[in-house]
Amino acid sequence: MKPSWIPYAGPDEVLLALALGMVTAVAVFAAVGIRRPFLGPSASRGLVVMLVVAWLLAILTFLVDVIVYELQARQVHLPLPSPPNHVTPVTLTCAALSFVAVAVLTPARLRTRLGNGLLCACLGPMVFELPFDLIVMGRTTAVPPVPDLFRALFFLPLFAIEVLTIALAATRPGVQATRWTAVWLAGMFIVFTMWALIGFQYPFDGLALAANIVSKILAFATALSLFIRHDSLRLDHREQTASPPRTETAAVQAQPGVQRRGSPQA
Repeated sequence: MKPSWIPYAGPDEVLLALALGMVTAVAVFAAVGIRRPFLGPSASRGLVVMLVVAWLLAILTFLVDVIVYELQARQVHLPLPSPPNHVTPVTLTCAALSFVAVAVLTPARLRTRLGNGLLCACLGPMVFELPFDLIVMGRTTAVPPVPDLFRALFFLPLFAIEVLTIALAATRPGVQATRWTAVWLAGMFIVFTMWALIGFQYPFDGLALAANIVSKILAFATALSLFIRHDSLRLDHREQTASPPRTETAAVQAQPGVQRRGSPQA
């Protein structure tokens, strides 16, 4: 069965692994160097509306371009590959769990929590897809008469969707990048590097499938770390355990006009 992209081999395989290793090193360095959370940029309502409109237009453009891409392939009698996709159930499950986690565990108004949950569910796949698409773009099916034109027609709106999704998520209330964000991102690129060492093969089965699934889960972990701080739950627990229970004596003292036995009269 024909895969969706041509695997890397020879010097290209080595160069890809080296490039991904360098990106991994940068992410590890960032994880070590981050001391304080970085808050997301503040954006006006008008800017957010513009981002949403651009995001919707990018999605519409991508859907139209997919139709054009397939029509051109049929016109030149070029069968497009349609291999099995074993990772989509993992993606949908992670998206659903991310939405629930953000909606339940973050301290904010219900409307804010639902919006953040939706953006987190959308952001997880985009964290994975942006570097992934850059890796496989040049190795997808060449559609005549101008293969690069049709590749650009397919991938450029897809890149726009990915970048705009990240931008929209960055403007949400409560979003902040922490050391854990860099840790999970570094983990994803480590898996990408290992995947590159076997040619970044299509994930039919085996190591390629495992690398695809694990890197997708790490991408969702990266997205979750922007919305849920790893130390927030521990901090809440410490505050609860550090606060002693209010005793009956303390409650009596707090009531006006009530004196302790043996205390002098006014």
